[in-house]
Amino acid sequence: MKIRTHIIIIICTTLMTVGCSQNHKVTKQTPELAKAEEVMFDHPDSALHILESMPIPSARKDKENHALWCLLTSQAKVKLIMKIPSDSLVKIAYDYYKSTDNARRKAMSALYMGDINYELGNIEEAMQYYLEGKTEVEKTEDYKTGYLIMSSLGKLYLYRRLNAYALEACTKAYDYAVKDSNKRYQMGALQYLARCYCILNELPKAIETYQKCSDIAVELGLNNKAYYYDIQTEIALVYKNSSQFLQSLEILKSFPVKFQSSSLI
Repeated sequence: MKIRTHIIIIICTTLMTVGCSQNHKVTKQTPELAKAEEVMFDHPDSALHILESMPIPSARKDKENHALWCLLTSQAKVKLIMKIPSDSLVKIAYDYYKSTDNARRKAMSALYMGDINYELGNIEEAMQYYLEGKTEVEKTEDYKTGYLIMSSLGKLYLYRRLNAYALEACTKAYDYAVKDSNKRYQMGALQYLARCYCILNELPKAIETYQKCSDIAVELGLNNKAYYYDIQTEIALVYKNSSQFLQSLEILKSFPVKFQSSSLI
């Protein structure tokens, strides 16, 4: 009787161990997906080449890697400004991660659902996805994704003249860019933050913010590029709109001829 009881205990313990190990099973990310994600921000073209060259993980047998493949492929195409006819691919990732506790992947999939729907003209849907992404990314330390979500949300608010919301979103985008130590992101955030101040008629703040943006452009070696002169033109416009015509004229006349706006001068 004791032997039988001992055997039953061993069997039960074994079954419990197997069950626990199955519940905690983690799918290993494939080397191709890891490499594609590693190069994504600096070389999205290389990331897309890796993703399109690799065997696509099975949607039935390897759902986690399949979802990640869908997410990264969508991310690469958005970064390369490719025309994407529908959100069906990234929605596979979005639906998969929605039922997990992976806040970073949830935020990323919501971001690209938002981006693709925005390009498709589904503005209300895009806003809802960005707001979902905003909630999820706040649970992470993924400052790049945080910047991209808040920047997209800020632009959407700005173009719809939702001034207070735009200012809040653009300020948060700048905060994420600073935390990420990403000068290009900081530059982009400052440009839109300055535009918010223009709409709010806070012109001295707008000029100060544009100047910070311009300083970063110089730091990055963009002082002879079109982007730098676009920023300077926006500063000149602020001066013009605040009736400081001489300051505006001095800025515009300092440009190389090919960047001068004759009509504005």
